[in-house]
Amino acid sequence: MQIWDILKDRKGRNSAITARQLASITSINEREVRAEVATLRRKGCPIASSTGKPYGYYLPAGANEARECQAQLYSRMKEIGITARALDQAFGEHLPSKQMVLDLFGSESV
Repeated sequence: MQIWDILKDRKGRNSAITARQLASITSINEREVRAEVATLRRKGCPIASSTGKPYGYYLPAGANEARECQAQLYSRMKEIGITARALDQAFGEHLPSKQMVLDLFGSESV
């Protein structure tokens, strides 16, 4: 059974399914589950995830659930940026005259 076949029926956060559960159902490991979810997202599948209970992947039941997931993702992006800057500064790699350009919304073709 494919990941999308399972997730397409998981509407709403209360129907979330964890990577571990998906791995068990599909007989692939959790890392492969996360990679497949990432691929599906890049193809435009609106797969949300939650880092709080209930944990896991799901399809948002509405705009509020989608915004909740987006807020979590943007917060993680911010934390990653802070960590990257700290490493730049700690190891002298920071180039103040240069700007880092991030492709936040993936210009790669699907």
